[in-house]
Amino acid sequence: MAPQGQHRFLWITHALGGGVERHVADLRALLAGRARVDVLRPAGAGVVRLERAEGDEEVLSAKSWPRLAAALAGQGYSRLHIHHVDGFGADVLDLPGLLTLPYDVTLHDYLPYCPLYNLSTADGGYCGEPDLAGCQRCQRERPHAWGLPVPTWRALMHRLLADADRVLAPSNFVAERVLSHFPDLRITVLAHPPRAEWLAAPVRSARVLLLGGLSRIKGLEVLRRCAQAARDQMLPLEFTLLGTPESPIDETPLLPIQLRGPYEDAELPHRLALERADVLWFPGPYPETYAYTLDVALASGLPIVASARGALIERLAQHPGAHLLPADSAAEVWNQALLQAVRPHHPAPGEAEPWPDLPAQARLRQAYADKLMQPLAGCEPVVPQHPVPDLTPLRAMAPAGVDLPLQALYDFGVRCGHRQAREVLLQRLVAVEAQQDLLARASQAAGRPWHELFETYLHDLDALRHELGAAREEFAEFQQRARLQAQDAHAQLSAQQEETRRVERLLESRGQDLVRSQARIEALEQSTSWRVTRPLRFVSRVFKALRSRAGTVRRQGRRALERLPMMWRILRTEGPVALARRINDKLNAPVYQAPQRPAPAQAEIAPLSLATCPADRVPRYSIVIPVYEQHLYTFNCLKSLGEHTDLSDVEIIVVDDASPNPAAQALPGLQGVRLVRNPQNLGFIGSCHHGADLARGDMLIMLNNDTQVTPGWLAALQWVFDTRSDAGLVGARLVYPNGTLQEAGGILWQDGSAWNWGRGDDPERPIYNYLREADYCSGACLAIMRNDWVALGGFDRAYMPAYYEDTDLAFRVRAAGQRVYYQPQCTIVHYEGISSGTDETQGVKRHQVINKEVFFKRWEGVLKHHRLNGVEPQREVDRDARARVLVVEACMITPDQDSGSVRMLAMLELLVEQGCKVSFVADNLECRQPYVAQLQRAGVEVWFGPYVSSVAELLEQRGKLYDTILFCRHYIAAPYMSRIREWAPQARIVFDTVDLHYLREQRLAELENSSALMGTALKTREQELGVIRACDVTLVVSPVELGVLAQEVPGADVRILSNIHEVEPAGPTYAEREGLLFIGGFRHPPNIDAVEWFLSEVWPRVHARLPELVFTVVGSHMPARIQALTGPGVNIVGYVEDVDPLIARARISVAPLRYGAGVKGKVNQAMAHGLPVVATGVASEGMGLRPGVDLLVADDPQDYADEIVRLYGDEALWNSLAANGRANIQRHFSRANAAKTLAGLVAPRTPH
Repeated sequence: MAPQGQHRFLWITHALGGGVERHVADLRALLAGRARVDVLRPAGAGVVRLERAEGDEEVLSAKSWPRLAAALAGQGYSRLHIHHVDGFGADVLDLPGLLTLPYDVTLHDYLPYCPLYNLSTADGGYCGEPDLAGCQRCQRERPHAWGLPVPTWRALMHRLLADADRVLAPSNFVAERVLSHFPDLRITVLAHPPRAEWLAAPVRSARVLLLGGLSRIKGLEVLRRCAQAARDQMLPLEFTLLGTPESPIDETPLLPIQLRGPYEDAELPHRLALERADVLWFPGPYPETYAYTLDVALASGLPIVASARGALIERLAQHPGAHLLPADSAAEVWNQALLQAVRPHHPAPGEAEPWPDLPAQARLRQAYADKLMQPLAGCEPVVPQHPVPDLTPLRAMAPAGVDLPLQALYDFGVRCGHRQAREVLLQRLVAVEAQQDLLARASQAAGRPWHELFETYLHDLDALRHELGAAREEFAEFQQRARLQAQDAHAQLSAQQEETRRVERLLESRGQDLVRSQARIEALEQSTSWRVTRPLRFVSRVFKALRSRAGTVRRQGRRALERLPMMWRILRTEGPVALARRINDKLNAPVYQAPQRPAPAQAEIAPLSLATCPADRVPRYSIVIPVYEQHLYTFNCLKSLGEHTDLSDVEIIVVDDASPNPAAQALPGLQGVRLVRNPQNLGFIGSCHHGADLARGDMLIMLNNDTQVTPGWLAALQWVFDTRSDAGLVGARLVYPNGTLQEAGGILWQDGSAWNWGRGDDPERPIYNYLREADYCSGACLAIMRNDWVALGGFDRAYMPAYYEDTDLAFRVRAAGQRVYYQPQCTIVHYEGISSGTDETQGVKRHQVINKEVFFKRWEGVLKHHRLNGVEPQREVDRDARARVLVVEACMITPDQDSGSVRMLAMLELLVEQGCKVSFVADNLECRQPYVAQLQRAGVEVWFGPYVSSVAELLEQRGKLYDTILFCRHYIAAPYMSRIREWAPQARIVFDTVDLHYLREQRLAELENSSALMGTALKTREQELGVIRACDVTLVVSPVELGVLAQEVPGADVRILSNIHEVEPAGPTYAEREGLLFIGGFRHPPNIDAVEWFLSEVWPRVHARLPELVFTVVGSHMPARIQALTGPGVNIVGYVEDVDPLIARARISVAPLRYGAGVKGKVNQAMAHGLPVVATGVASEGMGLRPGVDLLVADDPQDYADEIVRLYGDEALWNSLAANGRANIQRHFSRANAAKTLAGLVAPRTPH
């Protein structure tokens, strides 16, 4: 990890080498000593290579980017920088969001709008940048690996660049081209810094030229030794062979040698002149007889160094520039002679060449480094998680590279001069020779040429393939026969069940025969005939195994058909449309729709009139806006207030802090705003106090002038004070103008430093969108009751002129016994730093560092209970949570549509009231509104797609955060039981039955006398009891179910948590009411059955005696067959959002359920409102109700009708039942009762 005090970067780039790679490597060297840079690059499909700054590297799996990001997030990175994404999958674009890091992007090519990056045609030309249609044609001919259409590609890249902190372009040309496609981007033109290796002026070397082919006798080994000595001694010598060597010899950069290759004799003078040599060298130990190349050497007039041997002595005797040495001279002697032979030259060998201004180049590099580090100025390096996340589970093998053909290696290495290709070619040739040797030895051993052996092998292989093909066909035929047998078996299933019973009786009678036969079998197995027939028995076993496989297929088919009886019943009773709707609802849950908010804009200053509270009336709200210059932002802040706020009960006070350009003059035509000016500059805190002193409203709202409000912001703040009696200070969700998150409340660390939680992330992520307590909220938008402001003294002037005053106020609010809340449904756009800048070393901003120390000294005793900086922020953000609870339901709860959702909503609210951090996820990951927002407003963190792809992923990634995990309904819980202890070993696992499903299904089967439905119920029982055994605690809603499970699973910890209701205020009297009422959600099959039975069997008897009576049916998801039951006195209403008025008008509630389980919410709901109920025995069970005292009970149609008629005409009985029913709710179903059970679920676990 990075040394203490150094930031660590993560850079993303490709693995193609070239200029991008050289730029990345150069910048890593440039930042050495100031920061550590890790590089992430692709290493093959689904694999990446992490190259650490310390020099080590790891190959990691990237098949799950969230999992990879979770591991990388703990490495202590301060910032992300994207150089290129070639070679990665498209998921790499999610990495900034997954890491929640600010990031930069450097443009190295035209990637943002060209999927080919380089604007090229297929033949290597410039494409001319055609229109979109032309780009799409090009993309179809040469598709990118991501397979995206050009518009989609550009949209993704635009989002990547728009969300970046900075987009860096190396030239104005590149910036202009990108901006022509994305004009809204902000691009910084920053030329690449000069390369480090080019900052030193080059040293002139003497150019030594050798002519002709060079063999050992011509001096090849002498050249090798001299080149090695020149390299080792760093002599300014460069050797060039104008010809070819007899054997390979290393070239630059291994040795200072360059090979020019063969030439035509006639070209030699011209080629020699092109080389611009300083000295010619003839080093051969062989005594030359003449040396033709010496003719050209002498004609050139260049100095010549040669061996004093053979004809060379004679021919060079008269040459003034000749230097002759003994042929066996040491390399050092040869090299000195070559240097001395060079004619005077400026600069001389070993001296520096003229070069640009090196200090200026060095300053450019330093400026570039400063620019890279600038966003981190004044920021503490991120502390890696402790312990650092183990990357071992992600380690992978890099896939093997693709071998190039030998011809390609020859072309690249020999004809094009690529050294790496030549090295690979040599390795491949060695391997080829080894393979040829192996083939030769195989041929020798077989006495046949290897190619004949190979042909025989291929022939045998073809024959084997043919045999396997025939076997496959035979097996396919057998599978087809097995499928037909399975279908036939299913068709005869009923008959087989009877046959099974008959066979069981037969088996019982044949048991004794089997015992007698066993002795004979044992004797047979010892016989000779038994051993002889062994092969036949083997074939028989194979056939039996295949038949068993067919049986497995049949069993799988049966399991798939287990739910068919229930589906058939829905089809029969509700019709195909209802069945299709149910299936569709299961498969197609509502998907998340990002909220549509108008993009913030900066309109030009113009006259503005705001319809605020008249001066002669006391307002409810006082908005104080301190300003210093920046009048355009002030105007747009006020404009947004007028557009998105009901100002009829609001006063707006703008405090001009002695701006050089007075606000009154800069904002002409401003009406509806109280504009005051400080006589002298008082700073932010002083201006806030001036405005607060003038305020008259009950609620005081401090609002920065560089903000813009959004719809519903003020109502959201007021809602917190209305529903949270302990609310003392409420802050908003702050977003940047580009839509990214600035702050979702703040975290204070042990050293007094602060985090803007979620900074730079997607503001719609679930972790930022529930009402919760916060350490502090930014003073850019803060709401506080004015009497509390006065009692606390407002912002402490010890923090003058600004910074940490909002944090200190939050701590003082808590010290006074109140709480600080973050309200995400109040969204404020904040142009951060407009008033005070962002540089912490100058201006007002420098007080951020100064006031941190003031704050720390004051609150050190509180801060010592906080975590160290950056440690476990996911826990620190909800530091004071009593427990962390995850609730997994089948779908999003809809409390206005069904009783189960009413109960679950109350459970979630009670857990929040008990101080728990509560998370909720629907198994189908739906985001159904307005119910998600309702839970978030209640303080529940709601997970949904696309922010999590499955409940399993959520448990795998966050399971270890939870103290309690509550699964609702057996079919939701069952799939997770096998791994839940792995994902959350510390958590108490709770199973909420909602009602015992198998008990309800058994009763339906008995009611309809259906063996098929009974089979379904038994399967449900097996699964439901299995979940109960696997969990720590099981919740049921009634004593009846508690008793059932005491018999079924005697060792299980089963507790009652029934429906939850509060007694409602008394409604109209008996005489003011009329009619009968049924309320129930019609996705619940017992409710459909109840209404049909009531209307066919009971209602005619009632209507005949009370013809004026009206029976009203209310409920969500009502099937067409129920809607069609409208008739005399029958009012089929359907879904009603608020049923309270209907309950208040009705005289009797009916609950004619014939089967079911659990506690019936419709009965609770009616009794809570004081509405008497006539119910069946099933509808009234498990609730502690006394027939004739708390309600009337009847199961026979005639008895049911008699009870309705009796109650409808007996006012005294009606009043008695209403009072007793309300008392029952208070005793058994109050929130206080439920709270006790829930408190036990989240209490610390007993170690086991």
